[in-house]
Amino acid sequence: MLNGLASAILAFYLSLGFVSGAGAAELVSDFDQSSLDEKVWNACQIDEPPLRFEQLTDPEGTVRQFIRVIVDPTTGNSNDTCQEPVTPLSAGQEADVVAEPFGPSLVPASPPEEPGAAECKKGGGEAQRNELRLQQRPGLVHSQEEAHWYSMTFRVDGNVPSCGSARWVLAQWKQERHGMSPFLAQRFDNGVLHVTVQNGHCRCAVAKAEGDFDTFSAVAAQMLPAQTLQESRPIRCIRSDVDDDTSCQPTAMRVFTIGGSAPPPLPDPKRGWVTMTYLVRGGSDGNGLVDVYANSRFVVRVNGLIGYKTNDPGLVKFKFGHYRDRIDGAASISVDRLCFSPDSHVCAPDIQSMP
Repeated sequence: MLNGLASAILAFYLSLGFVSGAGAAELVSDFDQSSLDEKVWNACQIDEPPLRFEQLTDPEGTVRQFIRVIVDPTTGNSNDTCQEPVTPLSAGQEADVVAEPFGPSLVPASPPEEPGAAECKKGGGEAQRNELRLQQRPGLVHSQEEAHWYSMTFRVDGNVPSCGSARWVLAQWKQERHGMSPFLAQRFDNGVLHVTVQNGHCRCAVAKAEGDFDTFSAVAAQMLPAQTLQESRPIRCIRSDVDDDTSCQPTAMRVFTIGGSAPPPLPDPKRGWVTMTYLVRGGSDGNGLVDVYANSRFVVRVNGLIGYKTNDPGLVKFKFGHYRDRIDGAASISVDRLCFSPDSHVCAPDIQSMP
C-alpha cells in the first residue's frame, strides 16, 4: 500500500497524464449517466439484452443510479469481436483470444427445495456472455506488477438457481496473455457468491457466502487491532483444465486469515447491495497478492504464485457482467459504483487495510 507522500506524488502525475497505460491506472465510476461511456468501457462482449441505466431509492432514502446488465435465454456468447492484446507480443507468444473453459463447479449444488422434487437442470455446454471490459488505453490498464485496489458495489436479481450446476462469473481479472482462466474471479455458481484464485491449472475458492455474515464478521472485526494473520487453507481446490471433479493442491501459493480460522462468509448480493473490495497484484512471477474485503471488512489474503507462471503476462484485463453456463431464466447484475486505483483511499476510504 502506498504511503501518503507516494499517493500524493502519484495523484499529481496522474493529473498531468504522465502515467503510462502499463503502469498505474485509476477510475471512479458511479454510472450516473444515461449511456455508456465508450471512452472507458468496451462493449464488444455485450450480446443481448442491451444495457439499462436505472435509478431507485432505497428504503433508507439512498438514491442510487446504476447500470444493469441482464442475461436471459436470448443471450449468446460474444467472444470473437474483441481485438486483443494491445501490447506487442514477443516471439513465440499467442494472443489470448479463445473463451476460457468453465471447469467443474467449486460450490456443491443445494438439494431441491421440496422433498422428492426433480434435481435442477444443469447448465448447457454453450456459454452465455454479457460483459463490459475496460478500454485498453493509458490510464485504464496497468501491469501485473502494479498493485491496485478494486471496489465494486452491486446486487443480483432474477432467476438464480441454487441447484444443478450453473457456473457463473460476475467479474474477472485476467493476464493479458498466457492466462486462459482469470487469475482472480468473483463467481456465482449454484446461487452462491464466492471468490476464486488461479494457481496454474489449480483453481481455489478462498471465500464464499453462507451463514450470518454480520455476526461472524463482527467477531473477526474485534480481532483486527491485533492484526494477526495466520496461514489457513483454501476452502476447496479443483483442476480447472479437466471436466471431472479432480482435487488439487496449490503450489507456491499461501492463504491467510485472521487467526488462521475459516474466512468469514461473504454477504449475499441476492438480498441487497454488496461492496466487494480487492487489493490485486498479479503473481505470475510468484510474487502475487490478493486481499479480499466485503462491506469494508477483511476476509482473506492470498499470496505467491497467482495466475499462470510466465515472465511476460502482459497487462491486467478486467471485465464484469455475466459469463455463465446456458441456463433457463433471466437474471441481472446491477452495479452502482466501480472503482480502481493504486490508492486505497480513493476506492475504499473506510477500510482498515491489513499490513
